[in-house]
Amino acid sequence: QYNNLFEKLDFQRVFLGSRYMILQSKNYLPRVFMVNNYIVASTLDSALKIIDSGAVNLHKTVILANEPMFTLSEDDSFYYNINFMKYSPNIIDINVTSSSKGFLVLLDQYYKAWKCEINGRKTDILKANGVFRAVPLESGENSVRFFFDPSLQLFSAGISIISFLTILAVYFIQNKKQKKEGK
Repeated sequence: QYNNLFEKLDFQRVFLGSRYMILQSKNYLPRVFMVNNYIVASTLDSALKIIDSGAVNLHKTVILANEPMFTLSEDDSFYYNINFMKYSPNIIDINVTSSSKGFLVLLDQYYKAWKCEINGRKTDILKANGVFRAVPLESGENSVRFFFDPSLQLFSAGISIISFLTILAVYFIQNKKQKKEGK
C-alpha cells in the first residue's frame, strides 16, 4: 500500500528493514552541481511559483534573483566534473571542470555573511532558486571557495553586550538611587 503511494509521489525504495524503509526522491538535486541556463525571478514568491509549476528543469536551469553580469552560450553538449569537495562548517572548497560557462549551484542557504573566491578572486554570491547560493564560472578548471565571514555576527554580539551592560548600569544606578531616597 505504501509502495504505491510513494511511487506516485516520485520516490523509490532503496532499503527495507524490519521496522523501517529508506526512500529516495527520483528527482533529487545533489548538494553541488552546475547548470548552463538561468531565468530571473526577482522575489522569493515568484521563484517558488516557477518551481511549483514544474515548468523549469532545476537540474539544468537556476532561478536567479537578479540578472547576472554574465552571458552564457547555448551549449547542448555541456558537461562538468566536480573533482574535489571539502565541506566544513565555515569553509567549502570545490574544484570544478566544465566544458563551458555556467553557474555552480550550492544547495546551502543564501546568507550575506558567506563570501566566495573563484581562482583566488572575490566574487559575488547570487541568490539561487529563492534561497540557495550560486556563482558564475568560466569554462575550464575552477577552484571555488565559500567561506563564512563572522564580522556581522561579531558586530551584533558587540551591540548586544553594550546594550546588556547599559541596562545593567541603569538598573544598579536606579537601585542605588532608590536606596538613598529610602533612607
